[in-house]
Amino acid sequence: MEKRFSVRIINTGGTFSKEYDKISGTLFVNCEDIVEDIIERAHLSETLDMTISKVICKDSLDITNEDRLKLAEVIYHFLNIGNTDAIVIIHGTDTIDVTANFIDKNFTLDIPVILTGAMFPYRINPIESSSNLVSAIVASQVLKGGVYIAIDGIVDKFNKIEKDRERGEFNKVFCNSSFF
Repeated sequence: MEKRFSVRIINTGGTFSKEYDKISGTLFVNCEDIVEDIIERAHLSETLDMTISKVICKDSLDITNEDRLKLAEVIYHFLNIGNTDAIVIIHGTDTIDVTANFIDKNFTLDIPVILTGAMFPYRINPIESSSNLVSAIVASQVLKGGVYIAIDGIVDKFNKIEKDRERGEFNKVFCNSSFF
């Protein structure tokens, strides 16, 4: 039997995983079943070996350095158990760049680690989060080792993508060199 590509998915929460509480009228992070639902609907488990972990489960504005150390422990575990071809991390978009930079500074990676998230909760509008997660998983199969972000139809090294907070979207960062 041929070995299937192995993707380890880590859900840290963020808007991607938020749900609406109709009693309090607020949004809250709930990491349960969202990733599984997307994978089932996209039929990804038929061709890939996937493991889903839930770590932190917070809005990214509430993620601390201690939380990032917990995430690093999970990444370290996946890197050392073998049979991991890629890691995809679901993360809130407000500090996705901070966590990506943290991972880049603390790991030398032979496999891709791809962070993704969403501006709208899956439970409210499943299209964006589903598209971003599937893009990250598909990209993980062709990217080389390093830290990437896959969001809004863009997949690139983490330091080549930035969130435009005024427009509420992500953009590629282009070099401002006189050569271009």
